[in-house]
Amino acid sequence: MGHRNKDRWTLADWRPGHESVGAMLRSNWEVLAECDHCRRKRIVRLGMIVRFMGPEVSLWNRRSRCYAYPPCPGFEHFSARPPGAVQYFRLEGRDPPV
Repeated sequence: MGHRNKDRWTLADWRPGHESVGAMLRSNWEVLAECDHCRRKRIVRLGMIVRFMGPEVSLWNRRSRCYAYPPCPGFEHFSARPPGAVQYFRLEGRDPPV
């Protein structure tokens, strides 16, 4: 019996141990940002975030201003695809207990 295939894992299965950008970078997660207004998608460069903000920064339950030109009034939400997963998961959910 053993383990489920990774394509059947949920976000709750992937999240433990991958709270920070540094952990996602070490595990080769692919992260996208999508604007809720203009629907622009972009690849998030995790290495740049680690370089400028540190490895302990988290993208879970976060959003950022859309940087599309002309100026877009929307906000970007983050989605990620862990290695071995077939789909992107929106990085939202209840924070784990401390």
